[in-house]
Amino acid sequence: AAHYLGRRAAQHRAAIEAGVACVMVGHGVYPSLGGRRAVVEPSTYRLLRTSLGFRGITITDSLSVVHGRAAAWAVAAARAGADLLLVNNQAEARRAISALTPLARVGALDAHIARLLRFRSGLR
Repeated sequence: AAHYLGRRAAQHRAAIEAGVACVMVGHGVYPSLGGRRAVVEPSTYRLLRTSLGFRGITITDSLSVVHGRAAAWAVAAARAGADLLLVNNQAEARRAISALTPLARVGALDAHIARLLRFRSGLR
């Protein structure tokens, strides 16, 4: 992941060092990060949090672009490391919430919730 997109890593590092609070992760596929779309690729979030030192909120690009699979992608993105999951289709959002509820019940989303609460408290 160290050679992630060449110059862009330096740009991302500069933004993170400047205190950017939120990073949106898109659907691109970057071979140096793995074979899956960045939004569901755990190495994307490891790069942000470990290599680049990002401590803020990660948000997915719209999961509604994967028509009919937003719920499965929401679970995959949350497990990969996404904090906020963007779903802009109401029916798919309901299915995503239902799919994420079991993860919340066993505490698998606790780190995400903690980051979101810290972020929210900083907005006041």
